[in-house]
Amino acid sequence: MTIFLIAFWWLVVFNAVWGMTKGAPVHRSPCVHPDVYRVLQDKTAINLLVTMREGTTAAINEAGALNLPLALGSSASSRGARIKQLVDSLKKTASTAQQPVMKLLEEQTKTAATYSSSTTFWISNQIYVADASMELLQQLQQESSIAEIHEEKILTIGNHFKSEHSDDAESGTKIHAWGVGKIGAEVVWAMGIMGANITIAAIDTGVRASHEALRSNFRADYGWFDPETKSAAPFDFSGHGTHVMGSIVGAKGIGVAPKAKWMACRGCRSTTSCLESSLLACAQFVLCPTDPKGKTPKCSKAPRVVNNSWGVVHGAANFSAVVAAWQAAEIIPVFSIGNSGSFKSCGTVAAPGDSSNVIGVGATSSNDFLLPQSSTGPSPDGHIKPDIVAPGVRIYSAWWTRDNVYTIASGTSMASPHVAGAVALLLSAQPELTYDQIWSALTTSAVTNRSIVDISSCGNISASKFPNNIYGYGRIDVYRAVQLLAVKTVYPADHIGVRISPSSKYGGMGSVDNTEMFTYVFQRLSEHNLGYLAILDGFGFGYSDKSRVMTALDVKMHFKGLVMANCSYTRDTAEGVIHSGAADMVSFVRGFMSNPDLVERFQNDWPLNEELAYEFYWDPSKGKEGYITPPPFKSERPCPLKKLMPSF
Repeated sequence: MTIFLIAFWWLVVFNAVWGMTKGAPVHRSPCVHPDVYRVLQDKTAINLLVTMREGTTAAINEAGALNLPLALGSSASSRGARIKQLVDSLKKTASTAQQPVMKLLEEQTKTAATYSSSTTFWISNQIYVADASMELLQQLQQESSIAEIHEEKILTIGNHFKSEHSDDAESGTKIHAWGVGKIGAEVVWAMGIMGANITIAAIDTGVRASHEALRSNFRADYGWFDPETKSAAPFDFSGHGTHVMGSIVGAKGIGVAPKAKWMACRGCRSTTSCLESSLLACAQFVLCPTDPKGKTPKCSKAPRVVNNSWGVVHGAANFSAVVAAWQAAEIIPVFSIGNSGSFKSCGTVAAPGDSSNVIGVGATSSNDFLLPQSSTGPSPDGHIKPDIVAPGVRIYSAWWTRDNVYTIASGTSMASPHVAGAVALLLSAQPELTYDQIWSALTTSAVTNRSIVDISSCGNISASKFPNNIYGYGRIDVYRAVQLLAVKTVYPADHIGVRISPSSKYGGMGSVDNTEMFTYVFQRLSEHNLGYLAILDGFGFGYSDKSRVMTALDVKMHFKGLVMANCSYTRDTAEGVIHSGAADMVSFVRGFMSNPDLVERFQNDWPLNEELAYEFYWDPSKGKEGYITPPPFKSERPCPLKKLMPSF
């Protein structure tokens, strides 16, 4: 009875509450970062970033931008129209979502001085409110359309950047920048690929556009924006942005893609002051460029690549919406991952370089050693970072003080420009490439130098195995990437087969961690949609070391495609391995060499010739006549050749 009464009482309470709340809107208060309250305890005003609950994902999907072939040989105008469609969708969403907050701000302006100004950002569906008071904060907390409120962050690039000295260059002198040669860019230039018809943007401290290495390829038309000063022409009072741009597109041998055009946005006042609001304004400019006053947008002027040699501690500011919009417009985002590392620390990668959908870049020296300060992974959500490493130690590039001055600088800020320039070279060769194709080409072709490991492991992945959280997939080699993509153009992946011999020791093949290494190889090859993967099966002839034996079944477990088995198979064992599902097909080599009519012999159960020994395949003394051709089978009653069964 007691149990029944208690249950009945809870049922009454539940129904009463349900009756009161059914159909009533649920009020969700925004999340206010604790720092906001702490600041307002000591100050009367604070600069806020207000993030709307609706976000931008629906707007991107509505525009259809995620599925549009924005760069597949289309003209600038058609690409611009597609990006404008995306921008219009983002603006429409932001206008609707932000309306309650903008109405509140308008009312506050009429009644009290609770803030000084506001700016809307459609790219991230956020509102910047300058000099907000506690009174205004309390009003904003009542708006359920707001998801989050935090203090505007001031990002720095000071610890990303170390300048050593500067000097003048004689007019007309070609400068040797070791990083350009190290990644194979000069070899790519010799192929006639120098970045032509590609525009690269950089969000940084500005650029000295009159510098001799940069003046010839500045795209002045819709190519510059400073959200703070609205200056008509580019400038740089720090040098960081000029140095970065020089490494991307500079002439005189300092830039990776010297024939590419460049554009820039001043998102940082200096290396110690990058306002979050300025970075957001620059992000919008990159997606749909405007004139220097921020007017008359022209989305057809959007770049294909954007370099970002800046970052912030993960969680301090969220630029995921920005990256998503860039990706939707097929603008390739390249980020430095920061200089917060040491040989004893892991997980120091900065945001947004820690995002899974950007190319995060670490820094290496001329001998491929990691810059000690280069940040390491994994990312907070467990992704391998960096994606790749590039030259970032003692990099020689343009400087801001005069038009012929250059300086040496180090940091991951110097590494990401090498990758941004490399991306431009790939796009110049094949404009239709997507982010995924570029990422795959760069990571697959990267140089993995196992002799330079200087940290044992990060994220439980040894630095001797690639990819890892120290070097990523390796050091970039753009020449190898160009070659890889060229091969794929002529021979698509599904027209290519790969043969591996994981159990063989011949010629020093194999590894001490044989099974682990080849399992990784099977998994990586599975990503490329190959025509087939053939294995010299370890249970075949000559392999007595069972500790390193790998079979077709091992491949089938990790490779998602057609598997071909080979090595001393008979007709019966071939049928068996196919029927078991361990392989899709079996190839015969020595069987055919000893029996030119092997198929007929299999079909008719004829006996096979004795296998030829290796030394009798060819007699060098007889030249081309030295090849041995074993006789075909002769039967008194030969059977006609039958149609091959699917299992053969």
